[in-house]
Amino acid sequence: LDVDGDEVEDQAHDAMRHVIERLETLKPGDERRECLLVLARLITRSSRSAVSYGESLGARAPLTRALNWGMINSDEELMDACGAALGRCAEPVVKTVAVELKSVPGSQVGQAAARNQGVLEIALPVSLSTIRVHESSWDDAGLAWRVWGASQILGRAIDAAPELTRGKTCLEIGSGCGFTALVAARAGATRVVISEGAPGALRAIRHSIADLLPEESSRTSAAFLDFRDDEDILNGVVSLDEARTGEARHWVHNRKADAKLE
Repeated sequence: LDVDGDEVEDQAHDAMRHVIERLETLKPGDERRECLLVLARLITRSSRSAVSYGESLGARAPLTRALNWGMINSDEELMDACGAALGRCAEPVVKTVAVELKSVPGSQVGQAAARNQGVLEIALPVSLSTIRVHESSWDDAGLAWRVWGASQILGRAIDAAPELTRGKTCLEIGSGCGFTALVAARAGATRVVISEGAPGALRAIRHSIADLLPEESSRTSAAFLDFRDDEDILNGVVSLDEARTGEARHWVHNRKADAKLE
């Protein structure tokens, strides 16, 4: 939509309201999917005012659910359209950044959990680039062994709105496989630190960093961080130096030298 005037702006608002009202009457199926694609494209192409109006009518929730569904069912067209629309919703970052995150059922179970560890190549729909993500084994990484659905949703939002991280210093905490932070590096963050408390995940993250473009990997690093360190330090159970040298009590501290905090 070209929104160059009050009349066209009103038309954009009317179109947004009509599509959202239509969605409320449709059951899951091809017709609802097409309606969701129309809504996503309206959000992506409309003015900031029309996007805000759509959000006030509740557009974000069905788009997020549709993105979840698309990821589970490998519907690339729906994933791309909804990812771009949610990124558009996240663009006004002057006052607040509101990107809704939901863990996608199936990201840690089913086929994803059954497959052997390896390297995922995740395509970014807006920049048309690919991020290589190294995964780990359950024994080495626990819940950090696979790429979480929420990480893919946030990564797609950053890809659609790179100004969220471009030129900024980014720290991801509890990164798992680190996909979101890797996308931030691709989007132009000045410095990216990917932190995790599982040794196997840290090793995998370092491999993923090495697979970035040289100018991106030079700005990106991995660091050990276990939330339980903070609790033990605050409670006086261990000192900061003990936590740094691996003398704390938790299983993840029994790590190899290459996984210690640098």
